[in-house]
Amino acid sequence: MPRSCDEQRYNSCNNCYFWQPADVTENGDTLGTCRINPPLFGNEYSLAAWPHTLGTDWCGAYRRGVPPRPADSEQ
Repeated sequence: MPRSCDEQRYNSCNNCYFWQPADVTENGDTLGTCRINPPLFGNEYSLAAWPHTLGTDWCGAYRRGVPPRPADSEQ
């Protein structure tokens, strides 16, 4: 069953506890990193890297009822 636009917005990276906002793109989208799993290794510099996603992206790991990450000002 397709998800409604409102449900997709609610279940997006922006609302996930494991997503860390990092930057804003030229068109105003928020870019961040998904921290639900350990970082991936093997880039050209052998540094750890987490997947980059937009705040409006979503995945199957998001679960309703898990509180979103508090804003930096709330920590």
